[in-house]
Amino acid sequence: TGNFGTKIAIPAGLDREENPLYCDITVTLTKEFGEGWVDKKIYAVVSDPHEKAIDFRDNLEVKRVEKETNVIGMTLDGQNYDMITDFLDELVKVYNEDVVADKNRVAINTEKFIVERIASIASDLGGIDSEIEGLKVRSNIPDASVTTALVSDGTRYKDAVAEVEVQIQLATYIKDYMAGMQKYELIPANTGITDMGLEEQISQYNTDCLRYNKIAASSGAENPVTRDLDKSLSAMHNNITTSIDTYLNTLQIKLGQAKEQERKSQRIISSVPTQEKEITSVVRQQKIKEELYLYLLNKREENALQLAVTEPNAKIIEHAGGDDLPIYPSNKNILILGFLIGLILPAAVIYIIFWTYSLDTRVHTRADVEAVSSMPIIGEIPSKLKNQEDEEIIVTVNGRDRITEAIRIIRGNLSFMLTQSATPAKVIQVTSTLPHEGKSFAAVNLALSCAHAGQKVIIVDGDLRKASFSKLIRNYKDGAHKGQNGLSAYLSQQPNATSQIELNDIIQRGILDENLDFITVGKLPPNPAFLLQTNRFKTMIDKLRNDYDMIFIDSVPYLYVADAQIVNAFVDTTIYVIRDGMVEKNYIAEVEKLCQNDKIRNLAFLLTDIKVGSSRYNYSYGSYGYGYGGYGYGYGGDEENSKKKRKKGIS
Repeated sequence: TGNFGTKIAIPAGLDREENPLYCDITVTLTKEFGEGWVDKKIYAVVSDPHEKAIDFRDNLEVKRVEKETNVIGMTLDGQNYDMITDFLDELVKVYNEDVVADKNRVAINTEKFIVERIASIASDLGGIDSEIEGLKVRSNIPDASVTTALVSDGTRYKDAVAEVEVQIQLATYIKDYMAGMQKYELIPANTGITDMGLEEQISQYNTDCLRYNKIAASSGAENPVTRDLDKSLSAMHNNITTSIDTYLNTLQIKLGQAKEQERKSQRIISSVPTQEKEITSVVRQQKIKEELYLYLLNKREENALQLAVTEPNAKIIEHAGGDDLPIYPSNKNILILGFLIGLILPAAVIYIIFWTYSLDTRVHTRADVEAVSSMPIIGEIPSKLKNQEDEEIIVTVNGRDRITEAIRIIRGNLSFMLTQSATPAKVIQVTSTLPHEGKSFAAVNLALSCAHAGQKVIIVDGDLRKASFSKLIRNYKDGAHKGQNGLSAYLSQQPNATSQIELNDIIQRGILDENLDFITVGKLPPNPAFLLQTNRFKTMIDKLRNDYDMIFIDSVPYLYVADAQIVNAFVDTTIYVIRDGMVEKNYIAEVEKLCQNDKIRNLAFLLTDIKVGSSRYNYSYGSYGYGYGGYGYGYGGDEENSKKKRKKGIS
C-alpha cells in the first residue's frame, strides 16, 4: 500500500546470510498510471542483477556498421525502452573509463618510480654539497671557478663521462627495479634510456601485462589465453633483463673510452694540487646528480601532463535510441514461415515415405510377394492387439476378432486348395525362411479353426531340434502330459524292442478341442534328420491319414537345415509363412525356384503379423477392395469374453 510519488519497499529475496532484502519502487502519475489505478494492485517484478546482466549479454549484438570503417554499432532488444537506452549509454561510459584506467596505470607507476628517484638524488646532492664545502674549508679555496678554469680543456671529456654514467645509473635503476618487482607488475617507461629497442620492449611488456591482468580477473589463470600471456610475459621479462645487461656492457665500454680521454686531459693539468683534484672529482659527481635530478623533474612534469590529457578509445557518435514500437513477433514473418512449413513439410514427408518404400528390400505385403513370385497366397494374418500380445492361441468358436476372422478366411482358402488336388490331400507342412516368423502360431490357430468346423485334425511337431510347438502346448495347459513319450521316442524305437511304443501312446487328445489332437516331440534327439528319414515316420503319416481329416506338421525353417526338405517328401501341401519385415524379397524368388524344381510340394504363401492401419498396408491392399477393417464389428467385448474362456480351458 502506498501513494503516487512515494517510495514503497517490496521484498527482493534474501542475501547470503538469509536476511530479507527490499527494493524501493516509486509509482509516478503518467498516462498509463493515473487516478484510475487508485485502490488497484500493481505487480512489480524484481530481477536478479547477475541474471539480468547475463540476459543483456546474450541479447547484445555488437558489429561494425561497415566493413571499411572503425565505427561499431550496438543493438539490444527488450521490453523497457528507457532501461535499454540507459544500459547502452552506461556500457560505453564504463568501457571508456576502463580504457583510460588502463592507460593511466603505466603513467601512475612511472610517477611513483620518478618520485622515489628524485628523493634519493636530492639526498645525494645534499651530501655532495656538504663534502665540497668541507674541502674548500680545509684547502682554503675561495671559489671553485679557479679549479674549473684549470681543467677547461678536459670539460668536453668530463661531459661525455657524465652522460655515460647517467645512462648506466638509469639502466641500473631499471634492472634493480625489475629484480625486486612483483610478477605481472608494470615496468617504468620513458625513463630517458637512449636505447630505443629497450624502450620498445618495456612498452610491449606493459601492454601485455595489462591485458593479462584484465583477462585473469574475468576468466581465471587457467584460461588458455591467460596461460599463453603468462608464458609470453616470462619470456619478455627475461629478454628485457638480457637487453639491460647488454646495454650496461656497452655503456661500460663507452665509459672506459671516455675516462681514458679524461685521463689524458688530467695528465696535462698534473700540476694541479691534490686538493683541487679532489674538489674536481666531487664537483663532477655533483654535476651528474644535478643533471639527473633536473632530467627526472622534467620527466615528472611530462608524465603528469600525460595523466591529465588521456583520452578514451571510443567516441560516441550517436547516443542510444530506437523505436518503442514492438519489433516482434512479426505477423508478416509468421505468415510467410507458416506458408513455407505448410508447403515444404508435406513434400518432405512424401519424399521420405517414397524413398523409404523404394529402398526397403524386405517383404511386408501381398504386393511385395506377388512382385517376385507367381505362387498362390493363401491369406494374411494381422498383428495382435495389445491385449493379445502374450497369447499364442487366439482362435475361439464364436470369436469375432480380426485374427480369428482372418484364420477362417485362410481355412476356406486352404479347403479350396485341397479340393483342387488330384489326390485327397490331407498332410500340410508349415515352414518358413527364418525362425520366429509365426509357424507354430499359424499352425495351431489354423488347426483349431478347422477343428471348430467339425474336421478331425492333428498337429505333429516336426521340429526335433527346438520343439517350439511342444513347449507352447505344455505352457498352455500347465505341463499336461509332461513326461509322456513323444515323436522322438516313437521314431527311435527299434523293431525288436521288448516294449513297443504305439502311435496312440504319443497322441495327446482333447487339450484345446475334442476334434484336435497333438503329437509333441518329447525329448530332443541327437539325430533329428536321421529319424525323419526312417520308415517309421512314413508309416506314421500313412496311419494318421486313415484316422484324421487334416494333418499339420510344424517343421523347421526350410532353408536352414535338411529336416524340412525330408518332411516335405511326405506332405501334400506346403504353407510357407512370411512375417512382415523379416524376409528379403530375393529369398521368395529362391523358394519359387525350389517349387519349380519339385523340391517343395504345392507351395502356398501365408503372411503373418501384418500391420493393419499402416500407410504401407492400406496402399497395398486398397486395389484389392478389402481389408481387415470389416472384421472390427463387435469384436471388442467378444474378444474379452473369448480371452476369459481360454483361461478356463474352453475352446
